[in-house]
Amino acid sequence: MLLAACSDDVAVSPADAAVSAATADVPSDTAAFSDALDVASDLSPVDAASKDAPDAPRCNPLAITDDCLLPWPSDLLTRPDPSTPTGRRLNLPENVLQVAPGRVNVDVTPFNRADGAPSTAPILVHFGELVAPEFLADYTQTARSLEATSAIALFDLTHMRRVPFLAEMDANRIAGATDRAALIIRPLEPLPFGARVVVAIRRAVRTPGGTPLRPSSGFVALRDRTPSTDPRIEAARPDYETLFSFLATQGYARDDLHLAFSYTVASERHVLGPIVAMRSEVIRRAGIAGQIPFTIERVQDAPNSNVARIVTGTFTPPGWLDARNTITFAADGTPEIQPMSPSYPFTMVIPARAMRERRPLPLVMFGHGVFGTGRDYLTGDIARVIHPLAEQAGAVVVATDWI
Repeated sequence: MLLAACSDDVAVSPADAAVSAATADVPSDTAAFSDALDVASDLSPVDAASKDAPDAPRCNPLAITDDCLLPWPSDLLTRPDPSTPTGRRLNLPENVLQVAPGRVNVDVTPFNRADGAPSTAPILVHFGELVAPEFLADYTQTARSLEATSAIALFDLTHMRRVPFLAEMDANRIAGATDRAALIIRPLEPLPFGARVVVAIRRAVRTPGGTPLRPSSGFVALRDRTPSTDPRIEAARPDYETLFSFLATQGYARDDLHLAFSYTVASERHVLGPIVAMRSEVIRRAGIAGQIPFTIERVQDAPNSNVARIVTGTFTPPGWLDARNTITFAADGTPEIQPMSPSYPFTMVIPARAMRERRPLPLVMFGHGVFGTGRDYLTGDIARVIHPLAEQAGAVVVATDWI
């Protein structure tokens, strides 16, 4: 079976050449560090007052501004959970995400199921001011992100290597509101499931005006070995000593660091487990007659020289969305199938050569634009492209709608 989709033409970026050397190995003398580092392994938000960050019990203890979940992702916003493959679980406090006045707060319960951050998650740091462009790395400068002199560094500790990235200021800020722009660090490759990642930013980084960036009082306490009133910072000290030792071996001396933190990438079981379970159930049912009911509503024979038949109808696959369009999970983390499932339309194009050759043909599942329908693509204007391709490839093309 083949999957196909429509898309706009995309030019090859100059970054592609730079990313060809996408990883730079970390010196082997730090190999033991992957077992030693467990930053803030026993930490979780506490109900204690603190002067280290705004509303500290509900914030990342490394927060710099009132965008107090940043830096993100962060191991300091997780809790230990030995039942997960990573040994961690997100621990976001309720009502902590900023929303516009009058809007309903985001429910963090679904997020707190995760045992780490997405493998392609952008890293966000909010200094409350802009970072000068010379310290960033745009799409033409990705090789710079791997250099030992880079002011910003990203390390995959599990595999002991540097990771290439783009670094930019958020261009979606309100015009003139430079204090609302986040620094965005974008890894240029999916990070391995379950990997531990460290972000390091040197004190040499400046604003466009040449002034130092605002510090994180929590990080300063860790770096400078000064007391903190936040028990999470105090509990993190032993593991941060290991973190500082590792970064020193990579040329990022403790005293030269403006900010450093780690996070854990979610496990394969968490990220792919639910969808793999759904796929397996659909495949199981597909092999049993009547388990995936369908109705043929119309058959159109030989609409043109490329097509033998167009079949339209509906099918009723197993469903996992409840009445709120939410997936519910069993205690073991598998998605729960719902007792009732709606039906969906399908359109099938059978090429003319099927009638001539009288043999099984491959199946192409056609993925279409978000704002279109499968039927429009296989019977509307774009059919003048799809139909000849189906005939040329000798493939049956099937499309449905985004569900």
